[in-house]
Amino acid sequence: MQLPCLPPFLLMDAEYGARYMSRQARSFHVALLECGCESEYYVARGQDHYGLALDIASPGASQGGCILDFIRRHLPEGNPSR
Repeated sequence: MQLPCLPPFLLMDAEYGARYMSRQARSFHVALLECGCESEYYVARGQDHYGLALDIASPGASQGGCILDFIRRHLPEGNPSR
């Protein structure tokens, strides 16, 4: 089954997050791929579940850059932010 109407997904996980959350995120990622959807799974090294969001703009935290890269790659051609 292919679901081409869905947008691309960026699923973020924390290295030190709860294991059940990691399992859910990985399972969702695999399910999206199996349906033909575009999905990226990213693990923020050195982060726990809360730090993943709270440290998003902190120097040395990689998740902010990952999000910006993902957005830029999916902007339409010709968009000045690209």
